[in-house]
Amino acid sequence: MQTVNINSYGDREQSCNNINGMRCQIASITDKGRGKQENQDNLLTKSGESTLGYSMLLAVADGVGGLECGAEASAAAINCLKLWWNITFRSIMYSDMENIQYLINESLSAAIDKVNREIYERGIKENKRMATTLSVVFVLNGWYCVKHIGDSRVYLISRKLEQITEDHNLLSQQLKSGTFDEAKCSFKALNNVLTKCLGVKADIELFEQTGHISEKEGFLLCTDGLYKLLSVTEIGREIGIYHNHTEDMQQGIQFLINKARKRGERDDISVIMMKVKRKPKSDWKSLKELVTGRSYL
Repeated sequence: MQTVNINSYGDREQSCNNINGMRCQIASITDKGRGKQENQDNLLTKSGESTLGYSMLLAVADGVGGLECGAEASAAAINCLKLWWNITFRSIMYSDMENIQYLINESLSAAIDKVNREIYERGIKENKRMATTLSVVFVLNGWYCVKHIGDSRVYLISRKLEQITEDHNLLSQQLKSGTFDEAKCSFKALNNVLTKCLGVKADIELFEQTGHISEKEGFLLCTDGLYKLLSVTEIGREIGIYHNHTEDMQQGIQFLINKARKRGERDDISVIMMKVKRKPKSDWKSLKELVTGRSYL
């Protein structure tokens, strides 16, 4: 994998991951909010080939801005995923191929549970308020699993842009239950109150999903700074225009961020876009034979 730093200027930090000759393209940007002292967002893009095939780990974390240590909480969440990728996932690669998806799914959930408890206990011990959202996508060839908590989002890119995660905030909760009363409370007020995130409680309940993606499909991960002032139609339209090359994807992400800024968004914005270029050559049968040395009928 070749990593190219596009540039860094002013409040903006940009990075582009260009995977030449492989099966996907990844572009990412994190942009510090206007007038803010620090960027409380953190993101992660990991990818590579192994005996299991092509794999990647993508994540965005948004430290809760109303708390004093939001940036530390989002950094802790991303660091735990780096450790999972470098240590746990490497050990899983040499495990039973029959249960590989189960092992990946369960170990990712366990890693997130662990870092949640660490953030929670650290906050109590140091008398600090710290919490973060976290949205994660892991892909192995065409199979994927999603782990999510908070109000950052994961969209599936196919023939349309589809939000596949739930927003864990009061607005979403009341709309889902049918109890929302616009006369008593505004959309904006409820939208800013999280009902779930990492670090607030000792135990958490993640949104989880597994599935398969095909050629020309992919994912868009973003923190709430991107979508609060942009509709899913607007985001989908730009994603559809800028999807042919990694450089185009980078431009598309930057265009969306600029559009949100022009409308007055002052929050940190982090975005990752991934698109599948072509289908994997190897299927599960050939991968099993490669790793185990056995013939599968």
